[in-house]
Amino acid sequence: MIESGDPITLFSIPVTPTSYSYSVIPIILMVWIMSYIVKLVDRITPRIVKLILHPTLVILISAPIAIIIVGPLGGIIGDWLAVAIDFLSAKLGFIIVGILAAAFPFIVMTGMHHALTPIGLNAIANGGDTLVFVSQVCSNVAQGGASLAVAVKSKDKDMKQLASASGISALMGITEPALYGVTLKLKRPVVAAAIGAGIGGIIGGLLQVTLYIAQNCLLAIPAFIGEKGMTNFFYGILMIVVSFVAAFILTLIFGFKDQPDSGTEDSRKTADTASGTEKKPLVEKIQILSPATGTVKDISEVPDKTFADKVLGDGAAVIPEEGKIYAPADGTVVSIMDTKHGIMFQTSQGVELLIHIGLETVNLKGKYFTSHVENGAQVKAGDLLVEFDLDAIKAEGYDPITPVVVTNGDDYIRSVNMVKSNDRIEHGECLLTIV
Repeated sequence: MIESGDPITLFSIPVTPTSYSYSVIPIILMVWIMSYIVKLVDRITPRIVKLILHPTLVILISAPIAIIIVGPLGGIIGDWLAVAIDFLSAKLGFIIVGILAAAFPFIVMTGMHHALTPIGLNAIANGGDTLVFVSQVCSNVAQGGASLAVAVKSKDKDMKQLASASGISALMGITEPALYGVTLKLKRPVVAAAIGAGIGGIIGGLLQVTLYIAQNCLLAIPAFIGEKGMTNFFYGILMIVVSFVAAFILTLIFGFKDQPDSGTEDSRKTADTASGTEKKPLVEKIQILSPATGTVKDISEVPDKTFADKVLGDGAAVIPEEGKIYAPADGTVVSIMDTKHGIMFQTSQGVELLIHIGLETVNLKGKYFTSHVENGAQVKAGDLLVEFDLDAIKAEGYDPITPVVVTNGDDYIRSVNMVKSNDRIEHGECLLTIV
């Protein structure tokens, strides 16, 4: 669409033709905006359909905003950056090489370093680049130096391996693994790398190091050979050595907080706690009783993909023999649908359940259903919740199979286990266990 040159519109609104292949700024901006959209959608979506409707609405609202407004901002900011670098290069001389080299890790994070490539290529076409690719060489080599320093100093086996591999990769011009996996993650090393690159860049600027071929790593060494002869070649090597050594030594001096081995149980607990997703410390099995008398079926056997594919959660199903649904545990009736065919229930131990009486029975609009409790009612296990005319529902052509779904199974150490399948069960007998 962009290459065709034709105008692009969305809902008749003009869309700026911009490529986002290497850009991160639009993503960062849009995720920030989506944090508010998610809160808005969360308030307006009914709990019973939240799992399906919530992300759908978020995407439908967010996509036009991203495509029409937020996305093009990344391209505009990138263009402004290129203009600013061109202006500063003319005004600051050799200092701008050090500034740009130090800033390159953060420019790469936004993907805007690609906006500078045309400037560097134009300089090479006109005799040699002394700014863009020279700065990139300093920055990439410094990232490699910082990562390899982490590999030397870290006591974590996984971090040593990652830092070694990504450090070598950075020396070859691919800095993202080192930047995102090591230096930025550990914080202080990325500062050390930026300072090391800045020092190397100032050296390169003072000595007017020139690149005659577009390169951004150790492979740039032969590209220093050109009109300036071997002097430029040796100056280029000096610049590289200074960038690497400065970043390496500064990383060792600044230090970093070593990451614990991610494979240990203690570190997993720490990570879970830090992220707010610590599993509930259950030491006993929670029993969920059958809300109906009938034949037990595995949830995957329910002839409805939403339940069978466990979109709403894991659980089991009962083919009822009588038209009565009982409380599966002590707890609260969170919500009974207006059509009475669905019950949201929370046990006193925090397990959230959906009891869905029959398939597609929402179409009955409450016909044949009688509720014996109200929303918010506190009940005991075995209390009668809903009665329904089983024979009438069958006569209408509806499948009476009743899924019992644990909608918050991910909150527990081990999710849902069905006690038995294809056996007859009385209401009040154990249907599910949750650990």
